[in-house]
Amino acid sequence: MTFLPSRVADSSLSSSMIYSLAGDQNNLVNLQQLLASGNNISKPSDNPVGITNLLGVQTSLARSNQYIVNASDGLSLLGTANSTMSTAMSTLQQVRSLLVSAGNSSMSPQAVQAIGTQIQGLTNALLGSANTQYLGTAIFSGTTGSATAYDSSGNYLGNATPQTRMVAPGVSLPATVTSPFGASGSPTNMFVVLNQIVSHLSTGSTANVQSDLGNFDTAFSGVETAAAQIGSQYQEMQTMQQQMTYNQQTLNTQLGGIQNVDVAAVSTQYQQALSNYQVALYAASKVSQPSLATYLP
Repeated sequence: MTFLPSRVADSSLSSSMIYSLAGDQNNLVNLQQLLASGNNISKPSDNPVGITNLLGVQTSLARSNQYIVNASDGLSLLGTANSTMSTAMSTLQQVRSLLVSAGNSSMSPQAVQAIGTQIQGLTNALLGSANTQYLGTAIFSGTTGSATAYDSSGNYLGNATPQTRMVAPGVSLPATVTSPFGASGSPTNMFVVLNQIVSHLSTGSTANVQSDLGNFDTAFSGVETAAAQIGSQYQEMQTMQQQMTYNQQTLNTQLGGIQNVDVAAVSTQYQQALSNYQVALYAASKVSQPSLATYLP
């Protein structure tokens, strides 16, 4: 009976060490899984607070990605509008040059009529520019979704509400302008002015050239304003896209900090845990060695 306390103590110590070894082994397995997967969080129970933060960042990142897509689409639309207005301005400059030349008093009626025919052709080209489409919708027709912004007479068929793109929380930017060549019935409607010019020149007379030139310059000023507005909108949209791209990069960094394993740190932890486990395993093997005293009464 004198050996009983020793046997109980040895048995208790052995059980304690085996329990400790199981914990060390479980820790090694967890560290191995972290290194293998590269993810800090594989299931919610791993880190409840971390998974909440992870979901929050993922949601913000998804929104940021959508804002960038919206801005990119807005830039494509504005780029189309900008190119279209550049073409239109070039066309109108040709019209003005022809109109000025028509004012030459030495020009014959036939030559004046010929200029009128040229301006009619340029007017048709301008109408094509005014009805430029983006994804099947006239870019200058506002939010009507119409495939045509101006009819053959130059009447505006759209509305006064420009298309917009949501590019940040609570921030919606215009992605084009409406009626850049003037509204229907307006004396500054470029098509009204051009049709009047063609009508006057078709008679072969230059009597109205100066007044037509004045009307043209007034209408042209409105077109210039619209072109400048589109350029300004493009820069603003581009700035917001850059800001959201930076925000996206920040969120990706945060996401990585929550989700990705610090391989160097976990590798160090694993090596230390492995060393501790090997030492504990050796110690346990010594304590657990059976002897005859274990079986003595």
